[in-house]
Amino acid sequence: MIIPANYAQANVHFTGGGAPTGAEVTLGLNVELFVDTPAALAALVLNLFQSAAIRQRMSGDIVIASCSVKYGPNATGPSAEVANPQPGTNQGPVVSPNTTFLIRKLTGFGGRTGRGRMYLPGPAEGQVDAGGLLDAGVRGGLDAAMEDLRNGLVQAGAVPTLLHGAGSPIQVPMPITSFNVDARVATQRRRLRR
Repeated sequence: MIIPANYAQANVHFTGGGAPTGAEVTLGLNVELFVDTPAALAALVLNLFQSAAIRQRMSGDIVIASCSVKYGPNATGPSAEVANPQPGTNQGPVVSPNTTFLIRKLTGFGGRTGRGRMYLPGPAEGQVDAGGLLDAGVRGGLDAAMEDLRNGLVQAGAVPTLLHGAGSPIQVPMPITSFNVDARVATQRRRLRR
């Protein structure tokens, strides 16, 4: 990802039996109004991801382990990592390691460059039916928890933002206006084998 000045990328790291090779989600942030260090931002992001509302939807076989933050620009911006491992609190066994919640990152811009996604690990078996559909209550609760995460970051002056890769037709970061949890779980082959 290209991280311009006044922006940052947060990487939240997951471990545990449900993520035998590890897992990670990323989130771009506009830090123009966040007047603190990368370590403080990493602690904030980690704390918001470890909210009770998110953890109760994740199997106890998944641990939200740490968060690393890199400020832009890519070549010279400072970085930090904060660790404070906290497991999910759902007592159900985790589905296979390559099966995740699919969370869409939506902006006010159309097309593929105006949206992103993250694959959040940790759904429990009892939350997903045989067709891969999430329980409606789980989906609604995770939607609300992700909106709380977004609002918490905005209030702290770290606006969630969609960053783009070097090959993208648009290089300008776009503010994320909402997160949307997909009704169906998603899979990633790389999380099952490496």
